Amino acid sequence: MAPLSPPPPPQDVGWSDAWPEQDVDTHHRPKPRGCPARRCFRKAWLKKFWFLRYSPDLDQMWCHVCRLHSDSLQPSNGLVRGSRVFKFHNIKVHNASSYHQDNVARHMLHMCDLQLGGAGRQNSPL
Repeated sequence: MAPLSPPPPPQDVGWSDAWPEQDVDTHHRPKPRGCPARRCFRKAWLKKFWFLRYSPDLDQMWCHVCRLHSDSLQPSNGLVRGSRVFKFHNIKVHNASSYHQDNVARHMLHMCDLQLGGAGRQNSPL
Protein backbone atom coordinates (compact mmCIF):
# COMPACT_ATOMS: atom_id res chain seq x y z
CA MET A 1 0.00 0.00 0.00
CA ALA A 2 1.42 3.39 -1.00
CA PRO A 3 1.83 6.05 1.69
CA LEU A 4 -0.57 8.96 1.58
CA SER A 5 1.01 12.18 0.43
CA PRO A 6 0.57 15.24 2.60
CA PRO A 7 -2.01 17.78 1.49
CA PRO A 8 -0.69 20.77 -0.46
CA PRO A 9 0.11 23.81 1.70
CA PRO A 10 -2.67 26.39 1.95
CA GLN A 11 -2.30 29.34 -0.38
CA ASP A 12 -2.29 32.87 0.92
CA VAL A 13 -5.48 34.56 -0.21
CA GLY A 14 -5.93 38.28 0.26
CA TRP A 15 -9.13 39.78 1.64
CA SER A 16 -10.18 41.12 -1.77
CA ASP A 17 -9.53 37.75 -3.45
CA ALA A 18 -11.58 35.80 -0.93
CA TRP A 19 -14.45 38.33 -0.91
CA PRO A 20 -15.33 39.63 -4.37
CA GLU A 21 -17.30 42.87 -4.53
CA GLN A 22 -20.09 41.41 -6.65
CA ASP A 23 -23.25 39.98 -5.16
CA VAL A 24 -22.73 36.25 -4.83
CA ASP A 25 -24.02 33.53 -2.56
CA THR A 26 -22.24 33.92 0.77
CA HIS A 27 -23.15 30.49 2.12
CA HIS A 28 -20.25 28.58 0.58
CA ARG A 29 -17.36 31.05 0.64
CA PRO A 30 -14.26 30.30 2.70
CA LYS A 31 -13.78 32.48 5.75
CA PRO A 32 -10.91 34.97 5.65
CA ARG A 33 -8.22 34.46 8.24
CA GLY A 34 -8.99 35.90 11.64
CA CYS A 35 -12.75 35.40 11.36
CA PRO A 36 -14.50 33.15 13.83
CA ALA A 37 -16.78 30.37 12.61
CA ARG A 38 -19.64 32.83 12.10
CA ARG A 39 -19.76 35.47 9.39
CA CYS A 40 -17.66 38.63 9.51
CA PHE A 41 -18.66 42.19 8.75
CA ARG A 42 -17.39 43.36 5.36
CA LYS A 43 -16.10 46.92 5.12
CA ALA A 44 -17.31 47.08 1.50
CA TRP A 45 -20.88 47.11 2.83
CA LEU A 46 -20.29 50.59 4.26
CA LYS A 47 -19.78 51.86 0.70
CA LYS A 48 -22.79 50.02 -0.72
CA PHE A 49 -25.18 51.08 2.05
CA TRP A 50 -24.70 54.71 3.12
CA PHE A 51 -26.93 54.26 6.18
CA LEU A 52 -24.98 51.32 7.62
CA ARG A 53 -22.63 51.75 10.60
CA TYR A 54 -20.26 49.27 12.23
CA SER A 55 -18.45 49.26 15.56
CA PRO A 56 -15.39 46.99 15.72
CA ASP A 57 -15.39 47.33 19.52
CA LEU A 58 -18.97 46.06 19.81
CA ASP A 59 -18.70 43.88 16.68
CA GLN A 60 -22.15 45.11 15.67
CA MET A 61 -23.69 46.77 12.65
CA TRP A 62 -26.78 48.97 12.66
CA CYS A 63 -28.84 51.27 10.46
CA HIS A 64 -27.90 54.81 11.44
CA VAL A 65 -31.07 56.28 9.90
CA CYS A 66 -33.47 53.88 11.61
CA ARG A 67 -31.67 54.26 14.94
CA LEU A 68 -32.04 58.06 14.73
CA HIS A 69 -35.62 58.21 13.48
CA SER A 70 -37.38 55.10 14.78
CA ASP A 71 -40.38 55.58 17.03
CA SER A 72 -42.39 53.45 19.42
CA LEU A 73 -45.04 52.70 16.76
CA GLN A 74 -42.50 50.94 14.58
CA PRO A 75 -41.03 47.60 15.58
CA SER A 76 -37.46 47.61 16.80
CA ASN A 77 -35.42 45.19 14.73
CA GLY A 78 -31.83 44.01 14.86
CA LEU A 79 -30.51 46.69 12.56
CA VAL A 80 -31.87 49.36 14.90
CA ARG A 81 -30.54 47.86 18.14
CA GLY A 82 -27.39 46.48 16.56
CA SER A 83 -26.81 43.11 14.96
CA ARG A 84 -24.04 40.54 14.78
CA VAL A 85 -25.81 38.59 12.05
CA PHE A 86 -23.58 39.76 9.22
CA LYS A 87 -25.55 38.76 6.14
CA PHE A 88 -25.71 40.82 2.97
CA HIS A 89 -29.25 39.52 2.39
CA ASN A 90 -30.45 40.92 5.74
CA ILE A 91 -29.12 44.38 4.87
CA LYS A 92 -30.82 44.27 1.45
CA VAL A 93 -34.14 43.22 3.02
CA HIS A 94 -33.85 46.02 5.58
CA ASN A 95 -33.02 48.55 2.84
CA ALA A 96 -36.17 47.59 0.90
CA SER A 97 -38.49 47.61 3.93
CA SER A 98 -41.18 50.27 4.28
CA TYR A 99 -39.98 50.80 7.86
CA HIS A 100 -36.53 51.82 6.59
CA GLN A 101 -37.93 53.88 3.71
CA ASP A 102 -40.10 55.88 6.14
CA ASN A 103 -37.05 56.59 8.29
CA VAL A 104 -35.00 57.60 5.22
CA ALA A 105 -37.76 60.11 4.35
CA ARG A 106 -37.62 61.47 7.92
CA HIS A 107 -33.84 61.68 7.71
CA MET A 108 -33.92 63.56 4.39
CA LEU A 109 -36.42 66.06 5.82
CA HIS A 110 -34.20 66.47 8.87
CA MET A 111 -31.13 67.07 6.69
CA CYS A 112 -33.03 69.65 4.60
CA ASP A 113 -34.12 71.39 7.80
CA LEU A 114 -30.53 71.55 8.99
CA GLN A 115 -29.42 73.07 5.69
CA LEU A 116 -32.28 75.59 5.69
CA GLY A 117 -31.82 76.51 9.32
CA GLY A 118 -34.82 74.56 10.65
CA ALA A 119 -37.48 76.89 9.22
CA GLY A 120 -40.79 75.53 7.99
CA ARG A 121 -40.73 71.90 9.13
CA GLN A 122 -41.36 72.18 12.86
CA ASN A 123 -44.90 70.75 12.64
CA SER A 124 -44.21 68.12 9.99
CA PRO A 125 -46.02 64.78 10.57
CA LEU A 126 -42.89 62.89 9.53
